[in-house]
Amino acid sequence: MNDGISVCFVIKNGLINGYPFWESLESSLPIANEIVISEGYSSDKTYEVLLKFRDKYKDRVKLFQADWSRNVGGCGEIISVISSEAMSRCTCKWIYYLQADEIIHKDNCNILKDIASGKLGNYNSVCFNYAHFIGSWKPLPKGGAAYSNAIRMVKNTREISLMGDGWTFKGSIHPVFDPNSIPKPIYHFGWVFPKNIDQKNVEQGKIYSGMSDYQRKASLSAENIKRGYTQKNGFPKPDDYDDYPDSMRRLIGQFEYTLPPGVL
Repeated sequence: MNDGISVCFVIKNGLINGYPFWESLESSLPIANEIVISEGYSSDKTYEVLLKFRDKYKDRVKLFQADWSRNVGGCGEIISVISSEAMSRCTCKWIYYLQADEIIHKDNCNILKDIASGKLGNYNSVCFNYAHFIGSWKPLPKGGAAYSNAIRMVKNTREISLMGDGWTFKGSIHPVFDPNSIPKPIYHFGWVFPKNIDQKNVEQGKIYSGMSDYQRKASLSAENIKRGYTQKNGFPKPDDYDDYPDSMRRLIGQFEYTLPPGVL
């Protein structure tokens, strides 16, 4: 097994769901010895975008496709199944599990590399605080979302595995590096582009087929999509966003996610 960090990344329909996945992947470059990407046969141009990313960073990127249509339950378990398959392809001693709507702040990169090298002690996993952006470009207050912290970096061992729909890890995770010792939170931007939110609800209705709340949101969003949109503006820009990841600043206030110029 190689020293360093493998970044593990799974995605399907990133464009229509409004995942800032290009920015997410680029945010991982300072820590990644390799980037393992699993793409789910998207119906939009996500795969074409990832081919561009692979061509740009081909010395580190491994890209393959996986079928998300397998029925493994109705509570999002397919995400853990697909992610675990991707993790099995990782060759470094540490794995950073990067979700497609999460951005790694540049201020965290040095400490993550130090943890992986053993300079800061012997840990099995790293927990991170979160800044969730849901219906606003201002982060929710701590405790204002389903989780305020989660494990995203783990040693590459079979004794550690994903929980549920891949929101965190279980198994031999201790000792865990304290999230309060990480300079910046993980920035979670999956719910800030109004046009994409409805499509994301519809997509999640398929993955979380056994959960009534997801079905209700999917039904309402399908009606919104059918009616079309008269709104063309995103959520207002916050007064102060100097501390946000640099790559996200061009997107603040947009109605839908757009790729950086020249990608497609």
